[in-house]
Amino acid sequence: MKILDAKNISTLSIKVTEQIDKKHLIQFLRTNILNSQHFFAKNSYFYYHYNIFSFTYEVIIYEKRSSKIIPEPFILNKENPNKKETTVYITPSYFVLFDKGELLFFKSMTTPNKNDIVLYIQQIYKFDQFDLVELSFEELEKLKEKEYTMSLNHEIALYEDNSFKVFASFLFFSLILFGSLLVYTHIKKQNQNMITPINPSPLPQKILNKPLDTVKAFINSIATATIYIKKISFINNKFHTTLYDKDKSKILTLIKQYNKKIKVKSLKYDSKNKIYSMEVTIEY
Repeated sequence: MKILDAKNISTLSIKVTEQIDKKHLIQFLRTNILNSQHFFAKNSYFYYHYNIFSFTYEVIIYEKRSSKIIPEPFILNKENPNKKETTVYITPSYFVLFDKGELLFFKSMTTPNKNDIVLYIQQIYKFDQFDLVELSFEELEKLKEKEYTMSLNHEIALYEDNSFKVFASFLFFSLILFGSLLVYTHIKKQNQNMITPINPSPLPQKILNKPLDTVKAFINSIATATIYIKKISFINNKFHTTLYDKDKSKILTLIKQYNKKIKVKSLKYDSKNKIYSMEVTIEY
């Protein structure tokens, strides 16, 4: 098999509040990768592992121009007689963590520091004991010259066969992000000029019949009311966001329009910045 150099591998860490349901996981990961502001070729694949301690999906993304390509980090554990044990490999440009033969974590580094890496593994992955293998550039090149036969669990094509579905999903989330930038511009002007609060007009009840329509209508209302959004996430069929405004009544007026459609998780006041924040959720 041809070895894909580690420098051609991208990584992404996706923080979540809980482990994603299996039936939604792949689409969730695809959406986050496509929204990461990086360009990935049509023949890109990704490999993932979930860290139960940090509630993080660690994702490795790479391009495969043929089925006979294997990313470099995966070959490091092939020659290890104790491959079922926990092992950390440190090379001149990256380090990799394996446990029970499975790659858990890969990270590129300009100058890897052994002590820092050991501390990181202990704190983030809670491993107290593990083997540490340091590989020189020459040793790494010798490993890459060997022939390997392997298949990767959790290796997924980045783009689905149904390319239109992927495009539509990407476009929808891109519009949301674009809308957030517009809202940010509006709220910045509001805080500078102290304009009169704008109360969005009531929405026709039929618009709110479908849960996903509620999400779309709510995002439009946020833009109309010039309320600032700090973050947006779609997890386990739930839309999460946090609203910010110096006028609490604007946030409350917006929420009242949707009655039982929206669940309010918290309402806080930041006395230092003199601004209210409300965390809300919509199931769809």
